[in-house]
Amino acid sequence: MSSLVRNSPWTHVLLSLTLIFWFGGVDATKYLVLSVPKDGQIGYFKMPETVFHLLVVGGTKGPANPKAIAIDQENARLFVADVPTQKIYWYQLIVLPDGKLVTDGRQHIAVESVEPKWLTVDGVGNLYFTGKILVPPPMPQGPEGIYKQDTIQLATGVAIESKEIWSRSNTGSPNPRVWAPTGLTTDNFHLFWGNGQKGKVHGSIVKAAVEPPDVQPELSVKPIADNNDEVRGVVLTATNLFYSTGDGIYGVSKSKIGQACEETTCALVANSLKEPRGMVWDGDGTVFVADANLEQGGIYSFPSNGPLGAHQMKKYVDAVGVYGLDVLEVIAGTVGHSIKVVYAVVLALMAGHFF
Repeated sequence: MSSLVRNSPWTHVLLSLTLIFWFGGVDATKYLVLSVPKDGQIGYFKMPETVFHLLVVGGTKGPANPKAIAIDQENARLFVADVPTQKIYWYQLIVLPDGKLVTDGRQHIAVESVEPKWLTVDGVGNLYFTGKILVPPPMPQGPEGIYKQDTIQLATGVAIESKEIWSRSNTGSPNPRVWAPTGLTTDNFHLFWGNGQKGKVHGSIVKAAVEPPDVQPELSVKPIADNNDEVRGVVLTATNLFYSTGDGIYGVSKSKIGQACEETTCALVANSLKEPRGMVWDGDGTVFVADANLEQGGIYSFPSNGPLGAHQMKKYVDAVGVYGLDVLEVIAGTVGHSIKVVYAVVLALMAGHFF
């Protein structure tokens, strides 16, 4: 079967049938979901409209200062990281017959006793996050790491015992590739993260398997960029990874080998935004970026297709203080399975992952 799939013309036939099955006649509605920490709010825009709709209003019972968000496309769940209450919350998303997006009115705790930074969810609903698991004194507080809360824990309401999958202890020495992990994303086979401190030493952008190998896990951790000390948000497209920093937004091929950067391999996309933070790919040809500036902030976009290089940022909407972004895709006539998830399956077939 392996040779049958990998060799032409069978590869092209299989991919063509897959694409026709999933994308032929697809009617998708997209909701651009955003966090506004200063107001304790999560809201959305029904794309391409620019009318803001409230989704979650926080408070002392959480989320008090919602920043990072992530959407589980498979199960229509919204995850929200909240440092003040030391929790990651989740909400069930529902699309009403009139197209309005709402929650079911209940707040769930996905993880507690945590200082979460950034979140991502894979295609089956596993939650990954960067940050710290908090321990009571006099136990010493450990450094930041990358953790997983699996689908079974989420389904059964177990909000503790998150599994640390990548840390300073298993990502190399003397310069571990997990140092101060921030932005996080996944293609279901790999995790990609940025370091928010000393990125030029430990890796601005790092790529690793979603599960560490049992033997010499550090050998599977590969830095793919070293051009910035402070990475913030990261986002994957079909072929590239984009990341926001204090110096601007950069792009790198997700298949890049080696951490050394040149102007063409770690390309500057734009440096016109004041405080770029969260980013999201719409599953088509556009990346949206949150500018968290409290005076002139907003949501901007740039094209994700074509060669890496400079782009003019296009303002989508004014949104002062916006921080996290994600997109919920609702495809008519299907249950779950966003275009982005299906696209990841197609790419896996191309790479021979399944055979």
